[in-house]
Amino acid sequence: MRVYIHPDNLKISEGVEITDTKTGESRPLTREDINQMLWRVARMSDGRCRVLASKVLKGKLKGPFPLVGFRTDDPNDLIPHEHRRELRALRVFASWINDWDFKETQTMDVYVEENGRKFLRHYLLDFGSSLGAANTPTEYYHGREYGMDLKSVTKEIFSLGAYESANEKKARIISSEVGSFTADDFNPGSWKPLFPSVMFDNMTDQDAFWATRLILSFTEDDLRSIIETAEYTGTLTNNYMLRTLLERRQMIASYWLGRGDALSNFLIHPTADGVTVGFNDLMVDQKRTLAELTHYTYQVNGQRYKSPKSTVNQPVITISRETLSAATERGSTNAPIEITIWTHRRDFTSDPVRIYLDWNPNSGSPRIRRIARS
Repeated sequence: MRVYIHPDNLKISEGVEITDTKTGESRPLTREDINQMLWRVARMSDGRCRVLASKVLKGKLKGPFPLVGFRTDDPNDLIPHEHRRELRALRVFASWINDWDFKETQTMDVYVEENGRKFLRHYLLDFGSSLGAANTPTEYYHGREYGMDLKSVTKEIFSLGAYESANEKKARIISSEVGSFTADDFNPGSWKPLFPSVMFDNMTDQDAFWATRLILSFTEDDLRSIIETAEYTGTLTNNYMLRTLLERRQMIASYWLGRGDALSNFLIHPTADGVTVGFNDLMVDQKRTLAELTHYTYQVNGQRYKSPKSTVNQPVITISRETLSAATERGSTNAPIEITIWTHRRDFTSDPVRIYLDWNPNSGSPRIRRIARS
């Protein structure tokens, strides 16, 4: 929520106290204290300051949800949080906007009732340390090291101080609005929040692929519209933020898509002689690799059948009715046909992705039952 205040309009309520930094004792808050707090804050041309305000959540607040284990008072909470894909993959989203201060206290569960149903709704709160914002924006280590990073400490000790950790460097400030938000030295694979997280440590390549697909689903126009809601002071800042988000997104795509098959949007169509299975290759679509250097090997399996492997150069696989019939022959009635696909790029071959297909020779409506990755 966008909120602006003018320091001159702030009033100190009776009885407000702070702890004096010199004496360590409580004393009344003064106008000079407020001025001291705000002296580094960027101002609008009319002297106003922009402040962060959170929307009041509707429902009964139940407190933060744990990042490890279950919520014991929620009967719907059946999966340990450190093993939930949407929570593990938050690491990729956080790295995109450099939300380095993510922690448990920045979550909130709210008990709500909708259409006769009562349940907990989960929220993420407080993004005040993302997109370049921070109390001390010149701190370079945000997103690069933990607040207490044992690996860096060990390197410093054994190098007798010759190793320069990220904590010792100063960040490049772009502007008072942008802070230090850049694509400089951004490494999606090694990105770290301020505090270690078992949930983030548990993230798999498949989790990261899932998150990357969602990030790539934002169009450039989507991002431009989102940036405009921030009400930066000029077109230059808007353009810089858009360019930086796009650059960081491409870095995320290059890193995480390159660690797997990068195939998505599987579609199946019946043909006169069988079916075709089409898909998108995000590495090719995002121009992270050349289509002519990519090919796909596939194999059709049934309960008592395994076809020879075949290779195609386009993201479309044609399977004949004869092969489909062989895959279903002598199998149980409800058993799906398995189509296994390997992606090859130069000297890299991905782990297989498996498409489980329901097909009946007397029906013209084949469908994908599920998709599995190793």
